[in-house]
Order: sequence, then C-alpha cells, then structure tokens
Amino acid sequence: MVEVTKLKRTELEAWKKSQMAAQGFICPLCRGSLRGIPLAKVAADHCHHNGRVRGVLHMSCNRAEGIILKALTTWGGLSTPKGRVQGLIDLAEYWRENFTNPKPLYYPTHKTAEELAAARLRKAKLAAKKRAAIVKSRSK
Repeated sequence: MVEVTKLKRTELEAWKKSQMAAQGFICPLCRGSLRGIPLAKVAADHCHHNGRVRGVLHMSCNRAEGIILKALTTWGGLSTPKGRVQGLIDLAEYWRENFTNPKPLYYPTHKTAEELAAARLRKAKLAAKKRAAIVKSRSK
C-alpha cells in the first residue's frame, strides 16, 4: 500500500508559495504569470477523485478545469480520471487535425471580423439617424 502524506490546512499557504516558485511562477494551464497574485487568488489544484495535489493555478483556470472535467464526465460519459485524460487528448488531436485543414469550411452564421465591423457601423449609423429624427421632430 502506498503511504499517503496529507497536507495540513496550516501548511497549505507555505506549500502554495513553494509550489509557485517550483513552477517558475507560471500557471500550467494558461501559461500566465502567478507572480504578485495574492495567495487567496491562487488555487491548490487537486484531483477530487483521489485527493492528490497537482500544482497551483490561477483561481479562474482552476474553475475552468473543473467545468471541463465535469462536462467530460456528465456529457462525455468519461467517468474515470484516465478516461477524462484520454478525452482531453482526443479533443486536442481533433482540434489539431481540423484547425490545420488547408481549405476549411465556415459555419453559415459565422461573421468575419470585417463583417462584424460593418454590422456595428450600420447599427451606429441607424442609431444616429434615429437620434437626428427625434431632434428634428422636437424642433418643429
């Protein structure tokens, strides 16, 4: 049987500090800096299945990780940690294959940056016309 070493609550803050340094003050998920972030905003990431501590993450990255794992479990039917890891690997590979497609197709309702900018401009011009009409009607 594997011997379990459990962190005490009183040791958690010191562990977070040392782990941040061991990670080079980099969040392993977003690769953003952990430097200067209050410890209360840094999560001690751990597996809810076996309790094993993995590292420190931004609180928002830790929440995102939990949401993703919950989705893989609930909707993906991947009930074991090993299954969820494989599900993430499969998702990454699926994206890699499809984002490198030399001639991609686009979803019918997708708008390019230029189309979005043109729509905003049309909307702004229409709003300006409406405001001008209101001002004109009040001056009569």
